[in-house]
Amino acid sequence: MAHEKVLIVDDDTDFRSGLEDLVNEWGYEVVGANHGLDAWQLLLGEDGPRLTLIDWRMPGIDGVQLCRMIRKQSKEDYIYIILISVKDQNDEIVQGLFAGADDYITKPFFPQELKARIMGGSRILRMQRRLIRTREELRLRAASDPLTGIWNRAGILEILDNELSRSGRERRSLGLIMLDIDHFKQVNDTYGHAAGDVVLKKVVRCMQMAVRSYDALGRYGGDEFLVVVPGCNLEETATLAERIRHRMESMNSGMEEDPLAVTASLGVVAKEEMMAPKSSTLIALADRALGRAKRRSRNSIELAGLLPKSMIS
Repeated sequence: MAHEKVLIVDDDTDFRSGLEDLVNEWGYEVVGANHGLDAWQLLLGEDGPRLTLIDWRMPGIDGVQLCRMIRKQSKEDYIYIILISVKDQNDEIVQGLFAGADDYITKPFFPQELKARIMGGSRILRMQRRLIRTREELRLRAASDPLTGIWNRAGILEILDNELSRSGRERRSLGLIMLDIDHFKQVNDTYGHAAGDVVLKKVVRCMQMAVRSYDALGRYGGDEFLVVVPGCNLEETATLAERIRHRMESMNSGMEEDPLAVTASLGVVAKEEMMAPKSSTLIALADRALGRAKRRSRNSIELAGLLPKSMIS
């Protein structure tokens, strides 16, 4: 396992240089900063260090102030702080711990003591990352459809809400497709639910091959699916819907006798850049369009058209 990236903050260039060499010898990637402002910018970086040694006494932003700044930020990745203080300055140590430091070491120090404290911080950071990964895995599992592996109803609705918020902030279009498998009930009634499960998996594979990598696909319920299409207006979303419909139709080519050959009907809606509808409004409009497609001929798409002003919040 790779060692942590360690940030060393000290305005004493000679002391910091020697400390950097020492920590580097222990196998850590080392980054140095002369004062608190430079350190703050490094810590804010996406790939910034998550373990830092900070000298208490520095001009400008001192170690305690920097500790407070770090603890006020809301980033989930924890930053482990070891404060460096002068020996016997207990008041400095207490101030630093109250300000958010996790540990401290006093000058002069034994190298092996510092090494042990850095190793302790690294263990805590690794533990936190494992907890975050486990939590994310559990969240994804809870939001996934166990049969098809795509988002379940709760998961796709959360994505739709998030994309609506983002499209509003960025003044971008957002498309939504609702898909329903034609005559799916007949498959279940005639061949059983195991055969129905095979059809659902086949339809999902087909849809996954048609959509873009950043489109979101979810099982809305039964044999109904939602596709959230970021950045697409009504015409572009309709083009994607037709690609899905055509791919499903092509999947059945040469398989006319296959009892599990199916088609789908699709309803399409989109919000334009300046609109701010609720997700329930988009879903209702897509559902109405889907109903028209099923009543008309099935194996077709229908557009919801422009959103009425009364439906725009």
